[in-house]
Amino acid sequence: MSQDIEQWRSKDCLTDDERLIVKRTLGLFSAGESLVSNSITEAETKYISDGACKQYMLRKAFEESLHNYTVKMCVESYGLSLNEVAEAYKNIPTISKQEKFLSKILYQFDDPNFDIQDTKCQQLYVKNLFSVYLICEGIWFFPNFALIMSLGRQNKLIGFYDQIKYTIRDETVHVEFGVGLINRIIYEYPDIWTKDFKDEMIHLMQEGVNISKDYSKDILPNG
Repeated sequence: MSQDIEQWRSKDCLTDDERLIVKRTLGLFSAGESLVSNSITEAETKYISDGACKQYMLRKAFEESLHNYTVKMCVESYGLSLNEVAEAYKNIPTISKQEKFLSKILYQFDDPNFDIQDTKCQQLYVKNLFSVYLICEGIWFFPNFALIMSLGRQNKLIGFYDQIKYTIRDETVHVEFGVGLINRIIYEYPDIWTKDFKDEMIHLMQEGVNISKDYSKDILPNG
């Protein structure tokens, strides 16, 4: 990170808009990666019986920890406030909107009456997978990836750029796994895949895309 640190301290290398991109990216990842980890431990692994899937989810949890460590290392290297980055989900409205979107679904698993044998609960389980794998990891993270890759191609913040390339690799595999898992659940439990539930997933995706559009305008306020 030595070149990154030198560039970040320089007054001439990075514009204010480019610094905002980095701060917003770190703030979003701090919130998003933590919620994805919570989903693995609080919901996903509890109700998956396939041994290979469970092993992969443990691997995924490890990867999410590495992603969070990347955030911490960048925050320390650039001399940013760790609390400011970690609490972006409270203080940045468009990141807060993403956090509430995921939490609203995830924390329904805290209900002691949740029964995975019930069709409605199975639909909620798939809805959470859909939100985490397809919307959060499949859509929300990628505007940030694109922007950090753009900086890297201008030879700016190469250390962060290299770490983002590894994160993109992980997240791409996560999305592929999530799609496969959802499709397998639908295959084994076809009763959950009703027209109403399909429509609900379409509306959920539309909401997720609109949230991402608002966030993208926030991260690029000057176009």
